[in-house]
Amino acid sequence: MSLKWYFAISESSIGREDHDWRGLIRVAVESARQKTHLRPNMLYDGNPNDFTKELEQKDVNIIYHKVSFYDELEIYSRSQSPVYLPTASGTFLRTDIPLIETDEEFVLYTDCDVMFLAEIPALRCQEPFAVAPESEPGSRIDINAGVMLMNLPLLRNSCSEFHDFIRNNLEKLHTYDQTAYQIFYDGRLNNLEPWLNWRPYWGHNEGAVILHWHGPKPIAVRRLLDEPSAEMPSPAWPLLFAKDPDSYRRYLSIWDAFSVDSLRTKDGTRVFGEVEFDANIYLSIHRDVAESGMDPEEHYLKYGRYEGRRLR
Repeated sequence: MSLKWYFAISESSIGREDHDWRGLIRVAVESARQKTHLRPNMLYDGNPNDFTKELEQKDVNIIYHKVSFYDELEIYSRSQSPVYLPTASGTFLRTDIPLIETDEEFVLYTDCDVMFLAEIPALRCQEPFAVAPESEPGSRIDINAGVMLMNLPLLRNSCSEFHDFIRNNLEKLHTYDQTAYQIFYDGRLNNLEPWLNWRPYWGHNEGAVILHWHGPKPIAVRRLLDEPSAEMPSPAWPLLFAKDPDSYRRYLSIWDAFSVDSLRTKDGTRVFGEVEFDANIYLSIHRDVAESGMDPEEHYLKYGRYEGRRLR
């Protein structure tokens, strides 16, 4: 049977305009549908809404869940930046997967900002999980938990102790649960091949199976391609982009194609939210687009939706 795939996010962070999480999730789901046989599951700290309904219509299983140590995160967040709790309440959700998923031995977890480029091979690990490196493809000194193969029985055996470790060490977890996994399970993890968690700043790789937008997201990449000196949410993003702008350009082109497909209904109609796209109406409202000669759908997908342009 095909592998279950989990990803997670909180309602309080999904609306970040500088990340476009909804767009990222749509592409992750659409690319998985086109390229893999994964069975998608979203852990969601929030309430049912139009977006969760949209995902359910694309056969995503939505699991409404609040991380088991949310109260401790909330208390700790009072001394942190405003983005800490929205981010932490989403990213730490993955630590509860061994308690939620009791039918499978192995599952694939990814962050929401991934794009599937090929079928996932058969995967197994003998340790609690397998991950790829953080900094360089050949490095073994650090980990990136944005893609994890989870051995659920082994993780379940240590879950209570792991959660206690997190509760007691929140001030040390500078990259949230990624740091927790690296410290707590030091010496007890397997290596995942880099092509299963490939980054655009490593260069274009025809053999990449999962592309991870670790660093600048597509919405930011588009701005950086137009204006390399554009202000970014993180000072690291322009530095990562500068390592290989052409790689980012090529992966963005693939992302755009998946993004277009992700906004189709099952009957092929293009729908943005609850509004069916009408090119003539869009051009009549936005005369600058009409004068530019650019295809109206392409303009809306690449620019208009991020600029808040009206469809009606």
